Amino acid sequence: MNAACVVATLASAAISLAEAAEVTVVDPAGRPVLNAAVICLGGESGVGSTGADGMARVPDACRRVHCEIRDFLPAKAAIVDGRAVCRLAEGVAITAAPLPSVCEHGCHASVIGFGGAASEGDSKQTGGPGRAAGGTEPDHFRFKLVPPGRYRLRIQGLVGETDMWVCEADVGTLAAGAHQLTAFWRDPARVRIRAPRPGLTVLVGRRLDRADRIGDGRCSRYPNPPVETTADGKAEVLVDPAHPFVIELHESGRDAPVARREFEAVPDGEVVFRF
Repeated sequence: MNAACVVATLASAAISLAEAAEVTVVDPAGRPVLNAAVICLGGESGVGSTGADGMARVPDACRRVHCEIRDFLPAKAAIVDGRAVCRLAEGVAITAAPLPSVCEHGCHASVIGFGGAASEGDSKQTGGPGRAAGGTEPDHFRFKLVPPGRYRLRIQGLVGETDMWVCEADVGTLAAGAHQLTAFWRDPARVRIRAPRPGLTVLVGRRLDRADRIGDGRCSRYPNPPVETTADGKAEVLVDPAHPFVIELHESGRDAPVARREFEAVPDGEVVFRF
C-alpha cells in the first residue's frame, strides 16, 4: 500500500470514528460487558458489538439503542452528545422438569406474568424439552430470562388421541437469580351428559367464587371448543377433578343458558339434564 493510500485509509477511519456514537454496556455491578450486541432503534440502522472495555460504536445518527447479551435482561439507552451507557439488569432464570408421562408425545411449557413487573409480551416465554446429553431422559424446560415478579407456570400436553389439556400453577413472586420449578399436572376427569335434544352447545366453566392461592393449580381443556349434544342428546366433557365447575347448555342464537348445573366434585355416572 503506497503512502497516499495509507493517508486516505487513516482519514477515512478518523471520519468514521468522528461520526460514530459510543455506547458502553455494563453489568449490574458497573463492570464492562464483552460481546454485547448494541442495536440502533427508530429509523436509523446500525449494529455494534462491545469489546473488552464494554464499548461499541454505532452511527452518530442513532438516538436510542437496545443492548443485549444472553446472561442479562436487555436494556435501552438514549444517546446524548454522542455517548450512552446501557446498564443491564439481572433476570429470573427459570428451569422446570418436564413430566415424562405428559411429554412422551410432546408438550409445551410457558411462564406467564401477572403484570406489574413484566408485561405479557416480556413474560410469556416458551421452553422446549430436549434430550440430556448422553441420556434418554427429557432435559429440563429452559426459559428466556424474565424480570423479577409473580408468575404462573403452565404445561400443555395431549390426553387421549385428540384432546389438549393444560395445567398451570401460581409459583409466587420470583426474585432475580436461578429458580428450579416443578411442573404441575393433573389428569382430567370425563363427565358424560344427557340432554333432552340434540344440537345443544355444552360449555364447561370454573366456579369464580373460589380465589386461587399461591401454589394452587388448575387444569382445563385447551383450546376449549364448544361441544354439541349428539342425535341422542349425549355429550362428553373434560373437567378438572380437584375444583368445582359449572356445566351450561345453550341453544343456538341465545346468550342465556337453557340449563345450568354447578358441581363441587366430579359426579358419579351420567349427568341428566331435564327442562
